[in-house]
Amino acid sequence: MAIDLKGKTVTSKLMDMERSSNSPSAPWPGHFTITPSECRVILLDAAPSVLPPMGPKLGLKAQHKLEKMDVEVQLNAMVTAVDYQGITVKDNDGTQRRIECARKVWAAGVQASRLGKMIAEQSEGTEVDRAGRVIVEPDLTVKGHPYVFVIGDLMSVPGVPGMAQGAIQGARYATTIIKHAVKSHDDPASRKPFQYFNKGSMTLISHYSVVAKIGNLEFAGFIVWLAVAAPDMPGGPPQSHRRHVLLGARLPRPHSRPDGHH
Repeated sequence: MAIDLKGKTVTSKLMDMERSSNSPSAPWPGHFTITPSECRVILLDAAPSVLPPMGPKLGLKAQHKLEKMDVEVQLNAMVTAVDYQGITVKDNDGTQRRIECARKVWAAGVQASRLGKMIAEQSEGTEVDRAGRVIVEPDLTVKGHPYVFVIGDLMSVPGVPGMAQGAIQGARYATTIIKHAVKSHDDPASRKPFQYFNKGSMTLISHYSVVAKIGNLEFAGFIVWLAVAAPDMPGGPPQSHRRHVLLGARLPRPHSRPDGHH
């Protein structure tokens, strides 16, 4: 199962900070404040729904949860420019508008390394997708080069999301082939294509609130959140790591205060 920490999680954390910054339990009460009446948090998404890969039902649940936290969810809104004073947004009907803001948090996708373009330019018939990832052969190799593998964030494979499980499974697949090749047990022409197995995905919305999809099964709420603290799931991060991701914000931790004390 892949745990997805993206823009929706960042947005909810901002709202949590807003509510807790003046609390006696805050790391250093009084040293900084975020006043709810002066704080406006907007989530912009070019997609027509929240979390499209999760499906419409879970997407709506996530959206309603964010809106209950006073987050303004604006869909079909593409950011076209960012400057010091704010951002320019293009809506679905083609109109453009400005949102003046001092703080911007970018949590969308990023361009792949320039290495991808270099590989494509030097390999006849190889192309990159719009994110700069190399469109690989079914065995994750570069066309015409059966022992040049492209895996992880740099590979583009239909149906494989840009998340940890895709990278892990791709690495294991390539490693197996390389081991066979070292022992002269590999024939590039007879390789089985890489098959991605979707173990499900989970997206953190806020403290104790999660949406998850495993195959055709959909889950949401506190019970799903608890599942992360269950015994290790195959191929997932160690149990202690998952607990740290979800429980860490609620556990007492030492903080460095502005005056240098703890």
